[in-house]
Amino acid sequence: MWPAVLDRAPADSVLVLCAEEQHERIDRLLTCAQARTAAFVGAAAAIERARLTAALDALSEVLEEHAAQEESQLLPVAERALTAAEWSTLSVRSQDG
Repeated sequence: MWPAVLDRAPADSVLVLCAEEQHERIDRLLTCAQARTAAFVGAAAAIERARLTAALDALSEVLEEHAAQEESQLLPVAERALTAAEWSTLSVRSQDG
């Protein structure tokens, strides 16, 4: 989806590229949170609980920021740049998991 938006809305490329960076950061933080969860489950120690809490707090902060930006700024750009058929394809793919 985002490559098409970049092609059709070059004036908004900074916004799209920022969102892609956020996706990459979310992936890294999610991986970290999963590792911290496994460590906590394995040890249930206070230090592991603190590390898991910190990882989940960091992930939550980035997700909230990203979701707010995506809803208020990025989706309107995508809505202008994509066709109804492209939106329909995205909707079907998101429902399939």
